[in-house]
Amino acid sequence: MRCRVSSRPLTIVGLAAVAVYFAAMLLEVPVLQWLTKPIPVLALALWVGSQAGSDRKWIAAGLGFSALGDLLLSLPLNAFLFGLLAFLVAHLLYLCAFVRRTRAPALGWAAAVATFGTVVFVTLQPYLGELRGAVLAYVIVICSMMWRALAQLGREEVAALAARWSALGAVIFAISDVLVARNRFVAASMTTQVALMILYWSAQWMLAASVSAASRPTLRPDRQ
Repeated sequence: MRCRVSSRPLTIVGLAAVAVYFAAMLLEVPVLQWLTKPIPVLALALWVGSQAGSDRKWIAAGLGFSALGDLLLSLPLNAFLFGLLAFLVAHLLYLCAFVRRTRAPALGWAAAVATFGTVVFVTLQPYLGELRGAVLAYVIVICSMMWRALAQLGREEVAALAARWSALGAVIFAISDVLVARNRFVAASMTTQVALMILYWSAQWMLAASVSAASRPTLRPDRQ
């Protein structure tokens, strides 16, 4: 039997972790940064796992792997590839959840997302060195996830609010990842780090919110 988890305490814990993370960043306390960075997404994973909906396990697992990626990318060791792999698995899990909602081809969105991914990779390519192949694989996976999120828009089989949260969350997630790449491979700055974390946490919240929205019954016109 699934135990429904209250969102209030998890929200308090998540927001407190966000505040401590940014304070630790400003005060240059790396230990506090890597301790608090995964907490907001873990809180979301716990909440999503307790919701109704056939895709909750996929999204909750994706959030869990994202939290693992957060930890790996924050640790004072060379674990970038492992962090990248954790996030790649997270995007694959999100992709599976979105495919379960609809299999509409949405070729227009596919073309738009492919163009976005191509521009991003071509722009980053001169800075990637030996990580070129790994980053290319990651770009392909996150663009596939974004395509399937956008494919939900306007589909009768997907709740409209769930489709909007999924699409917006996926796009913002992709933008935050572009900023991660810029900070990692091109030029690092605290301003970029703050912006990408705000976007990243917002995107994860939106993907989590799509689960709750998808589980709500849609009132059809003939039943009004």
